[in-house]
Amino acid sequence: MSCNNGDRTTTSHHMSAVYGANAIDIDGQKRITNDLLFVSSSCDALMGLRLKWEAEANPRCGEKTAFRFSNEVYLFDGFLVLYHNQNEMPPKIPALEYTRHDIKCKITYIPEDIPSALLSLKGENDERQYIKPQESRALYLLQHYFFAQLLGIQPMHLYSRRDDLPFGHVDEVADFHIIPRFILVTNATVENMEALHDPRRIGFGSGSLLPLTRILEYLEMTSRFAATAFLAEFKPSQLIDCIVSTRVNGEPAAFRVDAVVKKGCSAKMEHEDQKDLNSELPKSSEDAESLPSIHLQHIGKGSDGSSKSKLITRWEEKGPFLQISPKVEKETHSLDPELCNLTGLRTDVFELGAAMPVILKHVRHCKLTFSFTKKFKSLPRDMALMLRVCTHASFFDVGMQSVNTVEATIARVRMGHIFIPEATLKKRKFVEFDNDRDHTKQNHRQDSAAIKPCSQDRLAFLGNEVLKFLAASSLYTNTTDVYENHAEDLSIRVLDTTVKYIAESAGLDSILQSAFDLSTLKSKTKQSMLENCIKALIGAIYLESGIERCQAFLIEFSEKSNAEILRLAFTRVEKMINVVRNSSNSQLERSIESTYTDAFHQQFTTFTDVKIVRTSHWIQNIKNCWSNSEVTARSIKVMESLWIMHLGEAMIDMVVAVFLIHAFPCSKDELLPRVHSCATNNQERLATIRKAGFVHLLPLFPDDPEEEKDINVDILVRIFNATLGFLFLENDGSLAFVTQMLKRVMLDDVVAVIERREWQSPIQSFGRYLLSWDKLNRKRTRCTFKRLRINSADSHGRFAVALYVNDFMVARGRGISVSAAQEVACAKALCLFGLRRFDFKG
Repeated sequence: MSCNNGDRTTTSHHMSAVYGANAIDIDGQKRITNDLLFVSSSCDALMGLRLKWEAEANPRCGEKTAFRFSNEVYLFDGFLVLYHNQNEMPPKIPALEYTRHDIKCKITYIPEDIPSALLSLKGENDERQYIKPQESRALYLLQHYFFAQLLGIQPMHLYSRRDDLPFGHVDEVADFHIIPRFILVTNATVENMEALHDPRRIGFGSGSLLPLTRILEYLEMTSRFAATAFLAEFKPSQLIDCIVSTRVNGEPAAFRVDAVVKKGCSAKMEHEDQKDLNSELPKSSEDAESLPSIHLQHIGKGSDGSSKSKLITRWEEKGPFLQISPKVEKETHSLDPELCNLTGLRTDVFELGAAMPVILKHVRHCKLTFSFTKKFKSLPRDMALMLRVCTHASFFDVGMQSVNTVEATIARVRMGHIFIPEATLKKRKFVEFDNDRDHTKQNHRQDSAAIKPCSQDRLAFLGNEVLKFLAASSLYTNTTDVYENHAEDLSIRVLDTTVKYIAESAGLDSILQSAFDLSTLKSKTKQSMLENCIKALIGAIYLESGIERCQAFLIEFSEKSNAEILRLAFTRVEKMINVVRNSSNSQLERSIESTYTDAFHQQFTTFTDVKIVRTSHWIQNIKNCWSNSEVTARSIKVMESLWIMHLGEAMIDMVVAVFLIHAFPCSKDELLPRVHSCATNNQERLATIRKAGFVHLLPLFPDDPEEEKDINVDILVRIFNATLGFLFLENDGSLAFVTQMLKRVMLDDVVAVIERREWQSPIQSFGRYLLSWDKLNRKRTRCTFKRLRINSADSHGRFAVALYVNDFMVARGRGISVSAAQEVACAKALCLFGLRRFDFKG
């Protein structure tokens, strides 16, 4: 190729001329004062993060940027982000998943040493190595060229100043440095060899890297050539998806070449070789006069920002958003190749480069979160779990994880990948992106080894039940008036007080990711978000380490904040465990009572594989739970029994919540409380109670001829709850023991609730089954309601309807309104078809 040395204004501003008039000389290097791009030769950043980028769809550009030196070929393989102070960086940074123009992408961070070729030889008196002066200067120039000059990203939007340096230290100011990686193909080793050439993947290789000085030389040499020189020697199609630099309205700019067009002719060279314009182009520089008839076309599709998001309206009333995805208008440019300079780079470099502000923002937040976790020994060390804890639902709904700066978004639109439309290529789904799988089909009798991705709301749901259990377990030791009507209220008050105190004093403001600037929100809204974060934190601790670590965190936090209230509220239950442990092991004497208990024991042990040892104490406890004496006259023994009953109920709620975390689809977090309520209500619990043989114990309690059915249900539920609480204490407070037992006796019923969708209204649930029948039979099922006349004397204010399926009456229902009558009719239909258990009262 011939070099364009004409008098026209070049657009590359050759790379040796990137310094401005305000540059000063430091250690023999030109440097702009307080320039965040500057890299000192004494830089201590000897570790980095290799960025592995992966997209779910194929980009149009099937080739990666390649530099050729004689017989050696170097392919672009992403960037290495250097960082300082390794102690502040988490051992593992979770992957970043973001969306750009409906295409899902993933960044994985791989810790890696700085390339040895960049380091100077270690002297005898040197304690550590530093970056070579010529390499640090080359890195400064490359960062300036890639990000400031071509991408147009302001350094302040890319880097932050280091906050771990002494005052007045001027040599190292940026927290990160970004090294471009060009890997030698013949020496490359990759996890999957195809990944090195796969356009959907960047950063998967390792091997010999091209030194920064050589990269700089190649780019500087390439930037001296105009596009006309390229077109004179190569096919126009080879320029598609390459980046050229030029000027627009006098301002430097760079664009992706989307088409090569012959002026005044319909012939157009796009990505496919529909027509070989090369045959019409001159083959030598002497024929260059004919080249102005060829134009390079850039077709920018723009970016609609957040306008398509349907979830944004959910949060708009809460407060102003911190930032939303910028909107970039469509733009088309017809570029004169005579006025365009080559860069030697393709869209793959700028696809990843334009995402760098988002990528580095994620790393900074991980550092902040890691700094917070180091304050407490009992917090989760799984950074992915902690990020979920500290990420509010609004952050994802508004798409904050994908929000980029205006300049970077414009650069991505102008120079990033064009992806092949979904119609021509089916998107490849990542496992991480497909979280809405039906987990109920899996076997959940064994604990999952890996923690599934959980949103903050899902973790908060679990944390709320864990805190309720911890509060319930401390009621007896901290109060003297735990009686039936106030036990639950008291635990809720303890819970609310605790969560509010921790939320106010834990300092979570700095690490909570949300769509809002917390300082602009109403105090009530902000408090609610922080409290949800605390509950999620407790849920995460439980998932990773169990109930003991949750208790340890509360105690540890109380010690650090001098909060006596936490130490009093959440103590272990050794006192009550000792009371049960020291009680008699004797069995009941032979009597009518023993006949009932023997029958119960036989069925209970067979069903649960658990044996109650201290039978006398247990019988006394379950009897006390149905005491009709006045509250003021209740003995300590009665209050102990009521506390044990409340403890058992809290334990059931927590164990079911843990199971739902793993079993319920991840896209339905808002339904978890409703599903939990359905799975733990008395009606569902009764099925387990009967299978466990508790019905044999009913004769031990006084009969009440009025409302006998309702009383029996209440008695059985109380016995069941009290028995669980007693077993917990009898087995030295082993939650694992009771959890395993509950999994055996309640798991199938909870799964059935999920599969029957009992959290839905009967009309919604019946409608869902109708749709499934339609798909199965491949024909539409007709379903209608018809009003019925009621002639009875009690018809005032009541309505009746009949439900017809394919013109056959299936069920009838009555209610105080037409819709209520329809609900009853659908509920009866579900019961008739064997799809739901229902308590008919309509």
